[in-house]
Parts: sequence; structure tokens; C-alpha cells
Amino acid sequence: MKLVKYCSFVIVCSLLFSFCLSAQSDWKLEKDKNGIKVFTRKLPEASLKDYRVEATFDMSVDKLLKIITDFENYKNWFANTAECYLIEKVSDTELIQYFEAKAPWPVSNRDCVTRFKINKKSNGNIRIDLDLAEGYYKDKKNVVHIPAFEGYWELTKIADNKVKAVQQVASDPGGGIPDWLANAFIVDTPFDSFSNLKKQF
Repeated sequence: MKLVKYCSFVIVCSLLFSFCLSAQSDWKLEKDKNGIKVFTRKLPEASLKDYRVEATFDMSVDKLLKIITDFENYKNWFANTAECYLIEKVSDTELIQYFEAKAPWPVSNRDCVTRFKINKKSNGNIRIDLDLAEGYYKDKKNVVHIPAFEGYWELTKIADNKVKAVQQVASDPGGGIPDWLANAFIVDTPFDSFSNLKKQF
């Protein structure tokens, strides 16, 4: 009986290990330049790719958090930003952001209202979970609301003035935009955004 339980345990562990390896291998490195890496993956149920971008910055975790939550300054570093501002500060750990992304003609701009939930960990690292916040939208001419969006930032302290930043996002820009065009921005937008961060701060 003990042998059967042991064999079952080994099989389950092997399956979990194989699953973890498979999940990790889903990410494909698309760009690795100037210390910035951009990965993408295509999940079976999604028409568009998810992206993950990572890099290290010569600043503290708190300073990078301040930049990420300074929404009015997004035009200066976050690629393709048409408009961005704070809608509501729910608390010190929850912010509601309005963001409008530029799209190439003749495609309409996209916008979303995003909730930032900030979790400061005891070791000094920070995670910011992102999702859509309902109830804040206002109709805007020639702008399409993004129907699905979720992601996160992870800020990991490496030294006193060095932080590793990871941003991961899965989204659906809505109808009227070809998948190939939307997927083309999946690599360039995060890469350009992180490049601007490195140059300006």
C-alpha cells in the first residue's frame, strides 16, 4: 500500500513538473537589446499574444513605483500614449487610471480604465496588479473601449539603487483591428516604453 502511495506521489510530482516546464516554455524571447527583454506567448483561447518585458533600472523600488503611478507623465515615456491621468485615489494601495492609446490611421484609438492594486512586501519588493475597473467609463468619440485587460508589475530590489522591473500584460483591443496589427505592437510598445524609462530617469 505504501509503495502504491509513493508511486502515485512520484507520478503526480512528475506531471506537475512537466506542466511547469511547459508553461515556462510558452514564452518566446522576441527582443533582447540594451538590457531589455521582451517575451510573447500565444494562449490557445486567445487571438492575441500576451507580452512580458523585463529590465533593470538604476533607481530605488520606491522611485520606480512613483514613476509608474505618475499617470500624467506617461506621455513622456510610455509608448503610444494619447492621454493618461488619475481618475480616483481609492486608497494608498488602490488607484484608478484612465489611459488612451494611439492607433495608426485608420484604426480608432483604444482606451481603458485600469485599477492599480499595490502590494508592498516586507522585503521591500512591490507587486502591482492591474485589471479593468468598471463604472468609470465615459463615451468618447472615435475611441473604442478595450473589452479585456489584465496584468501586473513586479519591482524587485537588487541593490539600494538598482531594481529589476517586470511588466506582464494580456489584453483584447476590441473589434475593428486586425490581429496581425495588434500583435505587431506587442513587442514594440513595451520595448520602447522601457527604453524611454532608461533614457529619461
